Amino acid sequence: MNQHKHFLIYLSLITFFVVVSGIVLRYFVPDWINAYLWYEIVYMILLTLITYIVAMKGMKKDFYSFQNYYMGMMGVRLLVTGGFIFLYFYSVEEKKDAYSFLINFFVVYITYTFFEVLFLVKQINQSDSKQK
Repeated sequence: MNQHKHFLIYLSLITFFVVVSGIVLRYFVPDWINAYLWYEIVYMILLTLITYIVAMKGMKKDFYSFQNYYMGMMGVRLLVTGGFIFLYFYSVEEKKDAYSFLINFFVVYITYTFFEVLFLVKQINQSDSKQK
């Protein structure tokens, strides 16, 4: 249970950093920040939590199950994210906002994915050291 607590604390810190960065950038360079940034952040928090839960479920079984669970979740994540981006482009009337949306989205996506991978690698290393 301790690892889940650490994950949520780190996820909160990353979210705080992303939100503060978004607020500061929106204040100084408002053209860089799309109005949908806050939805993107909520989307990535939920996606990161779901991916983490599924990966931890796989890690409880064994390492090979973890790989299958995680890779499957990455495939689902990619498809859902593609759908999210498609919905935005399908519904937006002002195409000039599309560039800021894409840049914002992928910065947030890469930030949360990087965090998730680092945290899971740390968990794998800890689990390997406990098994030895």
